[in-house]
Amino acid sequence: MINAETPGHAVAQWWAEQLGAPTFNNGDGLTSLLASALNGNPGPLSPAQVDLFVEDLAVRVNDSLAVRESYNEGLPRVPLGTDYHPDRELAEAAEGAGIPASRFPWKTMTWTTPDYVTVSLGYGAPTTLTWSRPGWERGLCEQRRYTDDWMQQLPEVCGLERFHEERECGSWIPREVTK
Repeated sequence: MINAETPGHAVAQWWAEQLGAPTFNNGDGLTSLLASALNGNPGPLSPAQVDLFVEDLAVRVNDSLAVRESYNEGLPRVPLGTDYHPDRELAEAAEGAGIPASRFPWKTMTWTTPDYVTVSLGYGAPTTLTWSRPGWERGLCEQRRYTDDWMQQLPEVCGLERFHEERECGSWIPREVTK
């Protein structure tokens, strides 16, 4: 878990860590291996680059959360991600800090809310919790259960903790228990 004062700083710190050692996982082992070989070891970022990047991105995310909260449409969420290149907010924060876009990991997403930050690092990676505000309660996952062929929804939900570490849902409980 990341230690940060605000959700914006938490997600910015997480992205800065990834820029130090990017992961090029697109689900195709050969392409990922070639990308890693081509990028080699780009060397560490300077502390000044990290600080500039973190502060710029944190302001962008915190401001965006504040604007979305003002709409009062439920819990605001700021997604940031990469496919093979970073989205605009990430790219602009990196450019301002003199960090090349090639340092961003592939197929990676973060979701920032006022209460928590979750991440998915690489193609098909599970979503994991990396930061939460003090006092926030995770609750249950509550992902619906389906038949093995995904054709029918069953009357059960995952009873594991929300954003659980296990890749697969489990500990199925009747849906009525969670209402």
